Amino acid sequence: MQFYEKLTFLMDLTQVSNRMLSQELQVDPSLISRLRRGNRRLPRNREHIKVMSQYFSKRSNTEYQRQALSEMLGIRQAYTMKKEQLADILFYWLCGEADEVGHFMRTFESFNLESVSTPPAQESCRLGTENSVYYGNEGKRAAARAFYLHLLSLEEPGNVLIFADESDNWITEEYGYAGLLQNWIMELINRGFQIIQVIPPTTWVEQAFDSLLRWFPLYMTGKVSAYYYPRMRDNMHRRTLMIMPGEIALTSNSSAGITSVHASFLTTDWRLSQAYAAEFEDLLALCQPMLHTHTVPEDLMRCFTRFLTDNGARIQRVSSLSAETAPPELVEYCYGRIKEPNLKKLSALYQQEMALIEKKWEKYGLIDIVRLPDVETIRQGKIPVILSLGGET
Repeated sequence: MQFYEKLTFLMDLTQVSNRMLSQELQVDPSLISRLRRGNRRLPRNREHIKVMSQYFSKRSNTEYQRQALSEMLGIRQAYTMKKEQLADILFYWLCGEADEVGHFMRTFESFNLESVSTPPAQESCRLGTENSVYYGNEGKRAAARAFYLHLLSLEEPGNVLIFADESDNWITEEYGYAGLLQNWIMELINRGFQIIQVIPPTTWVEQAFDSLLRWFPLYMTGKVSAYYYPRMRDNMHRRTLMIMPGEIALTSNSSAGITSVHASFLTTDWRLSQAYAAEFEDLLALCQPMLHTHTVPEDLMRCFTRFLTDNGARIQRVSSLSAETAPPELVEYCYGRIKEPNLKKLSALYQQEMALIEKKWEKYGLIDIVRLPDVETIRQGKIPVILSLGGET
């Protein structure tokens, strides 16, 4: 790749304008424009490239950005987690000097990720056997690990209460930790635990999307009850509560915009965990259900009827093309082939309401999340359509 192509890629990925980058470099915006068009070659002033690399590194905070950088640069995603390391990698990549890049990457490849995994943080203050204090993001990861491992050791399952609106940097900055966290919660669900979650309001769209990706497989189990607070909250105070009443609780506090956690408090004092559970219940009383997961086929008619009558933008996850987004000709074809009585009633209801649905589209957005079929299924001509499920293929 040419320098101008690399620069354009990084600016698009991090949503940086010519003016923003020029201000960071303290140069005229026209210089950035010429660099992006390829009219100017690689700057001779390496200090400018170093500043660029540091700037792009700081703005690469989301899972999507880190994955894109990993694929483009041909490196493991773990190397994109640390800002200083990523800035160095971007510097050599932008310079395009093969020998330097090779030497730098060989240095990284000499490390074994498995052998240098982050050790559990040492407890900075131990208050007897019931209370422990952990510091920083690394400490919070250790506290969360202790919290879930404690629950997994219990013989009887129970309710786990979760509210967390602090920055999720403590989750994303360690490679693989988000997946580990998801696996722990899934294991709790498999053992009969019920998860009650209060969804926090999010400032950044990227953070909301990353959170949705982590929680979506858990929502699909039907064992997670999610709620949201319907009013505005202040943009100052942030709080984390993870509780199993009468058993264990993990809490922490921070201010908005703070990407590191100062202290996390883990307690197995049953009175404290009950007190935190009461605090959570008071919060829950102010919230409304965020989602309903339907796993029983008999609920489909009631769910779809509500879908037609509700107003507002929506996201739905479906197993194939839905009736709302499939080509009209395909929908009509499927209606004529339906034999199952309940599905036939459903199709008749949909046909009656189609005009109303199309009118809503002018005002509200609709997003289908659908898994694309594999290549072999396409070649065999066996593309599933949701209206044909339960009947002929």
